[in-house]
Amino acid sequence: MMFRYSNTVDPTSYEAQGLCNGITLRMHKDPLKESVGAIRAQNDRTRFVGPVGNYKGGLGTPYSFMGVTVPECRPERLEIISYANEFAFLYGDIMEKIDFNKAQSHLGEKVDRGQGDESDRRILDVFGEGVLSQGADPNVSATGMNTASSGYKRIQSQILSEMAAIDKERALTSIKSWASFVQLAASRQRSQPFASLKEYLPYRIIDAGEM
Repeated sequence: MMFRYSNTVDPTSYEAQGLCNGITLRMHKDPLKESVGAIRAQNDRTRFVGPVGNYKGGLGTPYSFMGVTVPECRPERLEIISYANEFAFLYGDIMEKIDFNKAQSHLGEKVDRGQGDESDRRILDVFGEGVLSQGADPNVSATGMNTASSGYKRIQSQILSEMAAIDKERALTSIKSWASFVQLAASRQRSQPFASLKEYLPYRIIDAGEM
């Protein structure tokens, strides 16, 4: 493979703790694009949904998540995949808190005549059947949604819009895969134990980001 967008990281500059088994660590040549995307995602999450609090996300010093996991990402795509990844981490934190059985609102919101479970249902609907069947509309209206779910929908649409401007076909494929992942996550409570490793691994492969 010809490497165009990354450099090898000196193996003496970090401790692999025996986990890399000789795999070379590479880092993207333009880490600034990742930082811009991640910080923009955090700012949009704060603006449209609520404060992110003491959240660090995928950014690190000297190595950030996307820069070393996708070191050969085309430069024009690095900012938006970093934005999407940061949003996915933030959204994943929300998914961890949702009680899928009782759907009690972790946001403390009472919507639609006091039904707290409606808030969680609408957050899940951000990546619901409509996305699976036809993809998200970048110009979608958030009318009728509560503040949190409309904010997530707006960010989701922003991601798709920016991705589609670069590569529409792969943008739709990515967002549908993301929707499938969220629906899978919603199929069971995260705290529910698995009966066996055989049951756990297929779920975890997708949950960890198979797409």
